[in-house]
Amino acid sequence: MDPILLPAHNPGPMTGAGNNTYLVRGRAPVLIDAGTGDARHLDALAGALDGRPLDAVLVTHGHSDHASGADAIAARWPFARFLKMPWPDRDARYHVAWTAIEDGATIPAGDRVLRAIHTPGLSPDHVAFWDEVSRTLFCGDLALRDGTVVIPATHAGSLADYLDSLQRVLALDPARLL
Repeated sequence: MDPILLPAHNPGPMTGAGNNTYLVRGRAPVLIDAGTGDARHLDALAGALDGRPLDAVLVTHGHSDHASGADAIAARWPFARFLKMPWPDRDARYHVAWTAIEDGATIPAGDRVLRAIHTPGLSPDHVAFWDEVSRTLFCGDLALRDGTVVIPATHAGSLADYLDSLQRVLALDPARLL
């Protein structure tokens, strides 16, 4: 598993230096998280795809810094599929046809298969994507390199669910979190 890091170019008080998205290249190129639609992010994605079509975008959760770029990506790659765990209160904000995924779903990504791991807490729809072969977990906002995860109860967050999600991820024994 050798994903390409593509910064979303959205620095801010809640995002620090900005979100990271990851392109998994191969037979079925997949982007993990949509960013916010910044033109630099879209251009970097196009460069990393090197003329290949984008098969799908897997969104870890419906917060705008992870999902709002879906509209811009759909405009540039109209045949790309958009997959996420449903959160009806949020999903309608984005004008793409979401394919619902559920806990345990397997999704082709590059030359591998990722498994969706429901990791609620930050949001009810938060999901991480697990590559069992390399023991890589694309964890969205479940864990941060710098700073602290904020669990907003006013936005459907749950500290108890978050702690359970951390235990679930620890049981996987990941080699790396992205």
